[in-house]
Amino acid sequence: MVVDSDLHHRGLSGASGWQDGHWLVAINKKDSLTRRRFTLAHEFKHILDASTYAQAYRNLGADQEDREAIMEEVADCFAANLLMPQLWVARAIRADIRDLQRLAALFVVSPYAMRRRLRDLDLKIEAPAEQDPNMRYFRKASAYVSGRRRKPAPNKGFAAMQTLVANSEAVYAGRRILQQSVGHLIEDWR
Repeated sequence: MVVDSDLHHRGLSGASGWQDGHWLVAINKKDSLTRRRFTLAHEFKHILDASTYAQAYRNLGADQEDREAIMEEVADCFAANLLMPQLWVARAIRADIRDLQRLAALFVVSPYAMRRRLRDLDLKIEAPAEQDPNMRYFRKASAYVSGRRRKPAPNKGFAAMQTLVANSEAVYAGRRILQQSVGHLIEDWR
């Protein structure tokens, strides 16, 4: 993989191709970390599909231009699923992370990417209403309902949520493949 500032001049975020017996992924050096991560996942999908392009996409679209647009949309969808798995996003919202900026930061994606992912998943977040913090506390932790005692809902917290979702088999397998392929490069960016 190459982090390349020349891509900026060509108006590209990334590109991938087979060169000298191995895959080469070029990422725009001038893009933000969140954009570079999304681009890397996008280009990874192109690499995964390379051997099946002719077969998998042959009946899609009216012409080659349509097929290429569809392939780009599929790669964007893959990147969104890899970086913002539906289960993780839903759990974050249930854990009361309802601010777009906080959700985007949690998944290390741009607010635009998170907004689009929420729309695609048909998940709604409400802007936090100006509310007395005490009322918010009692709403979440009240042990009494209509005179009956009930256990308060467990607050698993962010660390427990991360542990639960990290064990998801499908996401783990995808992350493992990505880590084996380009994980050391991601660490170099930080």
